[in-house]
Amino acid sequence: AVKKHGAENVAAITYAYGQRHALETKFARRLAKGIFKIGLWKRVPLSFYSSITDNALLSKGVAIEKKKGAKCPNTVVEGRNAVFLTLASVWAKSLGAKEVWTGVSEADFSGYPDCRNDFIKAQQKSMRLALDWPVKIETPFMRKTKAEEWEVTEDPLHEFGIHMTDFKKGVSHYIRPLYDPERKQYFLSCGNSVPEAFDKEKLAKDQFDIEY
Repeated sequence: AVKKHGAENVAAITYAYGQRHALETKFARRLAKGIFKIGLWKRVPLSFYSSITDNALLSKGVAIEKKKGAKCPNTVVEGRNAVFLTLASVWAKSLGAKEVWTGVSEADFSGYPDCRNDFIKAQQKSMRLALDWPVKIETPFMRKTKAEEWEVTEDPLHEFGIHMTDFKKGVSHYIRPLYDPERKQYFLSCGNSVPEAFDKEKLAKDQFDIEY
């Protein structure tokens, strides 16, 4: 969006919905205002979410896991992207914007149903009808794996590293930064999967773990 429209013409929205990895909201602000210096950034609290659905991402007492035969891990927050995109579309209309960009990927989505391209198309149609506004939902990563996403990121993003969750251990690994070629290659070698054990010798220097 920044490359297409210029930083001063981009607005970003971040949601605080009670997620365990709330650290991401802090990095979102730093990314928006400090790195790309976009025109407008907004943090929207959605504290109600845990009152209508229960899962491991919103409940600290629930162990993170993916049960045998399950399509996705128990971190799925039902309807999350539907809510996020609805609110983003409403804000976009209030700003006179006709595009909403999101980083969902069907090639790397852990089975989450609201990351599918079919859902995005349906959501876009619904928002156009609901708002009477020609909003277009842009999904530049829809067909890309993690490795492919990394290859197209801008250099400033390399300072941030990557956030990965080990569902077996219930630990979120935030590895930063990955501009070191050896560590970048290690990440790319993981493909779409989270490795069962991180190579501590390669990553310990700039890694901190957040136990869920």
